[in-house]
Amino acid sequence: MKKMTLGFYGFGKLAQTLYHGFSEYLISNKFTTLVHTRTQPSKPFSNINFVSSEILLNASDIVIIGVKPQQLNDIMPILSTFDWNKTCLVSLLAGVPISSFTTQLTNLNHAFRVMPNTSAHVQQSMTTYAYLESTDPLFDVVLNDLFSIVGSFLNISESQLDFCTALCGSGPAFFLYLFQSLSELATHEGFSNEDARLMINQLIKGIAESIITRPESFDHLINEICSPNGTTEAGLKKCTELQLAAQWQSVVNSAKDRSIELSQLFKSS
Repeated sequence: MKKMTLGFYGFGKLAQTLYHGFSEYLISNKFTTLVHTRTQPSKPFSNINFVSSEILLNASDIVIIGVKPQQLNDIMPILSTFDWNKTCLVSLLAGVPISSFTTQLTNLNHAFRVMPNTSAHVQQSMTTYAYLESTDPLFDVVLNDLFSIVGSFLNISESQLDFCTALCGSGPAFFLYLFQSLSELATHEGFSNEDARLMINQLIKGIAESIITRPESFDHLINEICSPNGTTEAGLKKCTELQLAAQWQSVVNSAKDRSIELSQLFKSS
């Protein structure tokens, strides 16, 4: 593989998390890493060159767009001055379709829309992506190498990305909200914050390990825990009474609907 240059246009928390995950690969494969950002990070980063937008666009083989979605219209005039014929654009922007770039950027033939999540910080992101059919296979290889370092990297159709943005991108926040409520319940029952966190942490870890390593269905795993007229059955009965599954699905669907709204907004802008 020839020596390549990776550019981050925008360097917020998610972009910084990805860089941390990518860094060893970038160094071992002799990548040059460039960053253009309006605000310098509060902590220093090694092996990064902070440059102007013009230098970044002209020097990079791959440009990761890491600004906030609402900032896209502000930077589009700058992006549109550049000929993208040989450069790959990678968008991290939730709800922004690839067509928002192809309709405004000259000769954009190589582009990815990628939805990672914050679990990339511990190399456990569930990242989904779609890309232009005209994209050079070399870029697909490089992106797969990079994002596989920080978790799983799943190719889907772009029409599915609104759902995956809700489930995989926003999903960690929904689970954390649930776990926070359980931690609060434990402290209400008299446990210290430390003990409550220990119990929640191990509960999550055990469940995750079980569903990763065991092939049985979720129903089967649930039934293994139940006993007739037992505590688990009582709790599951309450779940049914409260229609908890439907409510949980509505949380994800609300996030999906917002992603669709954002997509329509950017398509019309």
